[in-house]
Amino acid sequence: MHHRGFDDSCGLECVENGHDSNKFSLLCSGSAVTYASFSSQNESKAKLASSAAPDSGATKGGSATKIAWEDTFEVAMQRARTEKKPIMIDFYTDWCGVCKQMDADVFPKKDVITESDKWVSIKINAEKRPDVAGAYGVTGYPTIVFAEGTGKPLSVIPGYSPSTEFVGLMREARAKWKPEAAA
Repeated sequence: MHHRGFDDSCGLECVENGHDSNKFSLLCSGSAVTYASFSSQNESKAKLASSAAPDSGATKGGSATKIAWEDTFEVAMQRARTEKKPIMIDFYTDWCGVCKQMDADVFPKKDVITESDKWVSIKINAEKRPDVAGAYGVTGYPTIVFAEGTGKPLSVIPGYSPSTEFVGLMREARAKWKPEAAA
């Protein structure tokens, strides 16, 4: 069972999932944008309002303190083929509060960083690269696409996932990956 409620002050419709009373689906203009786990609508507004912008200055080259995000899709694809690694694509927009929450609460976690070393990671602003977002059918943000080095999707994860769940999703996607497909 889903419970709906609209909060005019934040402009978000929150849909409570029946199996988890602390999980809400945030809807924008009637389209599902993301999932986020909050203890209340007030907490969700506070977290969304206080989220930091995506870190465009992420370090590269196996940093132990943050994900080594690639700058361009084409470079990431080439690296994936050369290094024989799968690709993790984070589709975001500058205005997406939950995208900023992923940057603040999920991507900095040590277990996520450790698992990301097994991937070529790239952040793509979907409004600046609608061609790439469209090719993967991305319509809501954030959306994470786990793909082979050829670009073929392994799995598509719309919305927010807590870090422990996110690491599991990364591992599940990597288990589907066939290294020979990266060449």
